[in-house]
Amino acid sequence: MLIKTRGIVFRHLKYSETSVITDIFTEEVGLITFLVNGVRTPKAKISANLLQVCSLVDVVAYHQPEKTMQRIKEIQAGYIYSSLPFDVHKSAIGMFMLEVARRAIREQEANQPLFQYLWAVFTFLDAEKSAYANLHLSFLTHLSYYLGFMPTDDAGRIGIVFDMKEGVFLENAGNQYLMSMQMTHIFRGLLRYDWRESYQISGITRETRRLMLQDLLTFYRLQIENFPEIQSFKIYQEIFD
Repeated sequence: MLIKTRGIVFRHLKYSETSVITDIFTEEVGLITFLVNGVRTPKAKISANLLQVCSLVDVVAYHQPEKTMQRIKEIQAGYIYSSLPFDVHKSAIGMFMLEVARRAIREQEANQPLFQYLWAVFTFLDAEKSAYANLHLSFLTHLSYYLGFMPTDDAGRIGIVFDMKEGVFLENAGNQYLMSMQMTHIFRGLLRYDWRESYQISGITRETRRLMLQDLLTFYRLQIENFPEIQSFKIYQEIFD
């Protein structure tokens, strides 16, 4: 079957001297692994640049669900970044968000709302001039909705903290997986604000941003089985600390 779909490149691995294996999260059929032959040759029909991690592409592909690896017929840029690959801060945030998405999304079937969310976040980060300092925090918070474990904030309750293991807000009971009062306050702000407006959340400094990010990654590890350490978090810390 021939399919035409938008996609986001999640992974890029050398397979041989001239070939690569790439994982692309597609709008129409979900996460697909492609074997692309001859891409690393001078006369390659498919540019290796299109298969770089985080690329937004339009793909025409042969899709046979019974096979573990599929073939690409045609591929072209679906969106050309103007700043994300060239701005060290945007690039660090983008690579971090992409790695979290790659580690968290394992579904082989289509999830168009999730795909459209990811596409919108990356194009927003590329286009936005300055209001993206909290975007990765908001991204993780709202990604949890599409993954099925975003908590409901009981805004009427005061003096409560967030239990990262149970995924609920409750009275401080000494659980080792509780966010502090300060981090809970920030987390509730992230839940209430649209991700495009996360820059408006008050009380977030460089240090609290780092602590919030650590708590969100702990939340993900507690909610997603075998969720690994995010390697790009170390790069993020080196750039922003």
